Amino acid sequence: MKKKNLNKVIISITIPLIITLLLYLLKETHSLKTLEMIGFDKKVQLSTKHDQAHQDIVVILIDEASLKTMAPLIGRWPWPRSIYKELLSFLSNAGAKAVLFDILFTEPQVPRDAQGNLAEDDNNFAVATMDSGNLHHAFQLVNDIEDEYNKNLLNKPLPTDFISKFALQNNNLKGNEKNLYNNYYIPFNELYQSAAHMAVVEFTADFDGIYRSTHLIRDYQKNFFPVLAISAIMNNRNLKIEIKDHTLKIDDNLIPLDKDDRYLINMKKKFNNYSISGIFASIQKINKGEVENLIVKPEEFKDKIVFIGASAVGLKDLKYTSIGKSVPGVYLHASIASNILSKSYIKNVNELLVYTLSLFVAIILSILILFPHNLVPAGIFFFLSLSIHSFINFYLYDSFLLLSPLVGPIFILLFTLLFAVIYKTFTEGKDKRFLQKAFKNYISPELIDIMFESGTLPVLGGDVGKRTAFFTDIQSFSTFSEKLSAPQLVTLLNEYLSAMTNILLKEGGTLDKYEGDAIVAFFGAPMPLEDHVDRAFIVALKMQDRLAELRVKWKSEGSKWPEIVHNMRMRVGINSGEIVTGNMGSESRMNYTMMGDAVNLAARLEAAAKQYGVFIQLSSFSKALALNADNFHFRELDTIKVVGKSEPVTTYELLGIKGETAEHILKLQEKFHSGLHNYKNQQWDLAIADFTIANEYEYQRFPDLKAKINPSKVYLERCQQFKENPPEKNWDGVFTLTEK
Repeated sequence: MKKKNLNKVIISITIPLIITLLLYLLKETHSLKTLEMIGFDKKVQLSTKHDQAHQDIVVILIDEASLKTMAPLIGRWPWPRSIYKELLSFLSNAGAKAVLFDILFTEPQVPRDAQGNLAEDDNNFAVATMDSGNLHHAFQLVNDIEDEYNKNLLNKPLPTDFISKFALQNNNLKGNEKNLYNNYYIPFNELYQSAAHMAVVEFTADFDGIYRSTHLIRDYQKNFFPVLAISAIMNNRNLKIEIKDHTLKIDDNLIPLDKDDRYLINMKKKFNNYSISGIFASIQKINKGEVENLIVKPEEFKDKIVFIGASAVGLKDLKYTSIGKSVPGVYLHASIASNILSKSYIKNVNELLVYTLSLFVAIILSILILFPHNLVPAGIFFFLSLSIHSFINFYLYDSFLLLSPLVGPIFILLFTLLFAVIYKTFTEGKDKRFLQKAFKNYISPELIDIMFESGTLPVLGGDVGKRTAFFTDIQSFSTFSEKLSAPQLVTLLNEYLSAMTNILLKEGGTLDKYEGDAIVAFFGAPMPLEDHVDRAFIVALKMQDRLAELRVKWKSEGSKWPEIVHNMRMRVGINSGEIVTGNMGSESRMNYTMMGDAVNLAARLEAAAKQYGVFIQLSSFSKALALNADNFHFRELDTIKVVGKSEPVTTYELLGIKGETAEHILKLQEKFHSGLHNYKNQQWDLAIADFTIANEYEYQRFPDLKAKINPSKVYLERCQQFKENPPEKNWDGVFTLTEK
């Protein structure tokens, strides 16, 4: 068994270890990454502590209301560029710290004249850009599909003046070995030449189409540019900037990146939002000299970083992000800027540490599955572990913006549960099926469970040990056959044997066989039982009580049963000692049974009980081996030599359980033992006096029993005989039975 338990320990560790290693190695696969990203989205959506953006971030949206409101005044989208001049003037006068366009102006809106000069609207926009020293314009870096028609147009270098003006200068950055971009879309010449700042606005969704992260610095042919949010906090292209140990360092700002040097965006749900139509309405009022009751007041933009973008569906800049669908793309940039200002960065917990802890939890789960018989503790531990893991996972994000693997540890527990149960079913389950197949007809299911749980498998070829043999027989059963028809006899026996067998199996006894009305059983095999004798005593008493209940039932059924059934009695013989148990028989038919001298003596004691008129007779060997003999009341019956045995044995009658035995039975015990003492000392008159009183208690014990014999009567007759014919001087008190 030690070897079997050692194997269980090894398997309990091996199963979760293999699963953990596989999942750790496969955690970057498409499927697991998708599930982890979904888990991340759920955490973001459930968390409410990080909804509000930094107070210095303001977003101006070109929304549906703006398109409808402005259409009658200036026409449909795209609007004339000159209106941005008024917007920029408004924000500049309001004291905005920075203004960032998440809108591309790659071409002049109105065609140039014959000399190539800009139209007035575009020119006014370029002039306004130049006048506004805090304006950040947008451009795109893209990876276009290459084919025969456009291959000569791709991988063109950026204009030299664009690079010298906007590329990061003081940096220690390495270009991406993979050429991520082969094309670009920058503002028209006059606009970018007028701009003080230029930044990338292109974002790439994860493979499931959701925008969660981005590279904050973009590389085009070894020239580096910031994304719009980074541009908002830089304002100086000569700031020292580098990426080292998955951290972006911009002077004193340390921005954590993931292992791919991407920044995981702490998306904000709530911004100080303004509809651009409201601002234009306020501008119109200001232009008329009306400065009271403005829809949007200029001071609301003082020292703010202002992002301008679109939320109208028709402008096609709505993104699917971790906070939900149809999120304005400008929120991505504004969220990053908010993160940097508030230093509210999402950081990753050490994955190796999390997987190691998950391994230890999975090992505990595996042990709970493989060792106990009952899987309920394992089920409770499994769901409790999942609940705690999920709670801690969410708590770490909600409280500290710590991102810990969610799905991987869940799968570790789930697969550990699955494979441990499969292993248990096909290995240990095989042992249990063997036990059930071999012993289901002999012992109780509960005992089979105990055997299985303890790992105590029986030796079927023959096993010897201290056990208790148990024989029962119905008194005068041959008469029943004469009084009952065959169907009646079968019905009666089925009811009687079922009731008795249920008691036997419930107390851990093993059914050997039925021999007509007789029950042959034993205790202590195939499952060793320390209290095998005590169990046999309890079964004997319970069987007598149950038979008494059946007699009442049969009497209540009137003429269905003859009087002999109403008075049915049975005898029990019990003996303990070295008994061989095992599967015995022929190759074609075998039976789990017992053999040995102790078995034969038990059978003799059951048969001999009728000579004393008692119903439970046991040997001194059983009394001596009882684990708690003091819990029972006995009376010594005799010291006898049974037929076929030369050695005498002292026998006892089991009277009852202490605390549950009637007073008159205890008085019977007292007087009988007194008489027996005098009998052994050959004081015949004193013995006769004691047995005469005891005889009265015998009748009180079984008032409805029409018995011709009882132990007191037996000794009264012996005393009379010995009084007239005294025994020999060396008389040892042993009585030799002449009948089986």
